[in-house]
Parts: sequence; structure tokens; C-alpha cells
Amino acid sequence: MFQLVNIYFPDQLPGILPTALTGSSERKIRAAVSVLVVAFPLYIFMTVKISREVERDPLKLASGIRKWLIWLTLFIATLVVLGDLAALVRQFLNGTLTVNVALKILIVGVISAAVFVYYLRAVTRDDVTD
Repeated sequence: MFQLVNIYFPDQLPGILPTALTGSSERKIRAAVSVLVVAFPLYIFMTVKISREVERDPLKLASGIRKWLIWLTLFIATLVVLGDLAALVRQFLNGTLTVNVALKILIVGVISAAVFVYYLRAVTRDDVTD
């Protein structure tokens, strides 16, 4: 997504060569898509598999390692959101907040917030069933 932002919204700060002109954006997009093509279906498969196992055996919701990993994920997502907001404020105060930078910050914020909400619902669902 960042490379698409680089192509369609090149950085306007002087002295910075737009990434779209260097040709590296296309390679980076291909690399990112290839990782997503492999990793995302695997993530979906494992999520569905775990959900089915939990439906069959609700005691698996009480697994200590499962809860620990969910809380770790929530903690990391919180740090990413906070870091993203700090980057936004820093860019604004430096006077370097361009459309390019704002879109990248927005992408990171939306993805990390979505991860946070998804796993927060998992924790609250687990607490209701306990």
C-alpha cells in the first residue's frame, strides 16, 4: 500500500526523488503482494480452524497461552497506534506532513486499529463465555 501511495502521491519535499521515478516501487509491490498471497490465506485458514475447534470444545477458550498471545497482540497493536499518532504529531510539528506521509500514517493506523478491535472482541467474547 505504501508503494501505491508513493506512486500516486509522490513526496513533494524538495531534494527527494519520487519513488515512482526510481522503478523500485514496482518491485516492492510485487514482493508485498507475493507475501500476502501466501500469508493471508494461511492466516484465514488457521483462524477458521481454531474457531471451529473452539466451537467444538469451548474449554479451549480458557487456554492460558491463547489468552497470553491475544493480550500480547493487543499490547503490540496499542504501541503501533501510539507510535503512529506520535509520528503524525512529529511530522506536523516539523512542517513535513505531506499527503504522502499522511496517507501512510492513515494506512498504518487503520490496519493496527482493525487488529486491535478484532482481538479486543475476541477477549471480551472469551470473558462473556467464562
